[in-house]
Amino acid sequence: MKENILNKVSLPRALKLAQSQSMQGHIEIAQGIYWDILKRFPKNLKAAKGLKGLQGGSDSPKPMIEDPPDNKVQQLINLYSQGLLQPSLKYASELIAQYPRSAVLHNICGAVYAGLQHYQSAIDSYRQALNIKPDFADAFNNLGGALEDQGDFEGAIESYRRALSIKPDSADTYNNLGNALKNHDDLDGAIENYRKALELRSDYAVALYNLGNALNDQGDLSGAVESYRTALKANPDYAQAYNNLGNALKNQGYENGAIENYRRALSIEPDYCLAHFNLGNALNDQGDLDGAIECYQHSLEIKPHYPEALNNLGNARHAQGDLRGAIEYYRNALRIAPDYGEAHTNLGRLLMKLGQHRDGLNEQNLGGGMIIFHLISGLSIS
Repeated sequence: MKENILNKVSLPRALKLAQSQSMQGHIEIAQGIYWDILKRFPKNLKAAKGLKGLQGGSDSPKPMIEDPPDNKVQQLINLYSQGLLQPSLKYASELIAQYPRSAVLHNICGAVYAGLQHYQSAIDSYRQALNIKPDFADAFNNLGGALEDQGDFEGAIESYRRALSIKPDSADTYNNLGNALKNHDDLDGAIENYRKALELRSDYAVALYNLGNALNDQGDLSGAVESYRTALKANPDYAQAYNNLGNALKNQGYENGAIENYRRALSIEPDYCLAHFNLGNALNDQGDLDGAIECYQHSLEIKPHYPEALNNLGNARHAQGDLRGAIEYYRNALRIAPDYGEAHTNLGRLLMKLGQHRDGLNEQNLGGGMIIFHLISGLSIS
């Protein structure tokens, strides 16, 4: 818990410090000092008046905001939109040197830092924008995203809520708040906010997709399927929605529907690794081992260090009778993920089975595999 500033300085000194921070544009710091004073002295008129001014009252001077000409801001936005992040950062820094009191520039600079995955620098930039302009909803929304990227979900949730208190008609912010709540294991809260986003924009494909994911995690497969399908009406090229629709249909027992949707996802994004993997699983469940193996191999071409694909490829090879190949795939999975329990179990069962039928088998035709009964005793054989 943050220590009260009055534990360090006297009341008169704290009031002067709050006023100084306010005049320098450090609004959040000044607000925090005033709140500390009011926690200790609830009737302190100077603190109450100072806080009122920072929260929108007319009794306190506002720091001046100085933005560059619109054409310079647009030039910076164009660089950022084209993905030219380093040139964007250089130009933003040059403009900030000329216009240090521009909340807009600090906000854009934060977005550039976030794009470069320099999240702490992004957070510092967004907070500087908010020091200059405390009611800057977009900066609060962006700050929430950077905090979320750092794993600070509670901070992100608070920031998104601050943005919505200023700009309550932002579908994007409701969607972002939903994501943060979902990552914070609050599915009910996430669903509520996705629905609020959709009240504002009914064809918001991303919010529909996220709502489908949250409903799926709650076990509401029918609701998830409906949400994914509505997302696809809004955006027919949404490969991730096709993939997740396939998963939901598969979990409902509709294998053919699942396969159809995985294939649609791959028709849009041929290198969609997870869709190849999921299609492989569905084909394997239908007994199409050749098709499943082809899908797993495609997924490994895209993502060579994919232990689940190696394990499932081992299962398919085992089912085809290619025991040496199966052993090698299980071992490759375990080289990548040594604690992968399913691959250990599959390898152990296969080695045990081979050990019980070892006529004509030796270490060479097992690919160098040693049969280790004492490590796999008690395992059932399928």
